[in-house]
Amino acid sequence: MPIVSVNLSPPAYAVYENAKGVRKGSAMVSRAVLYYASRDMLHERHDRPPLEIGDLRQSVSGDTIVWTKNGWEEVIDG
Repeated sequence: MPIVSVNLSPPAYAVYENAKGVRKGSAMVSRAVLYYASRDMLHERHDRPPLEIGDLRQSVSGDTIVWTKNGWEEVIDG
């Protein structure tokens, strides 16, 4: 199974947090991700420039992440 990194919208992240440890929680999260991803694509802003390598963001958990050729990666201080 491939390893996937996904940035969740706040509503989808709330579903994820509530589904931890719940029977069939993984299925609930999968449905929420698909629902919110498709809904958010309808409201996608096209006036933003595309991501470029080196772009920084803050994740929902508060960690700083950077866009690389391999996707989002956490910035490690040091």
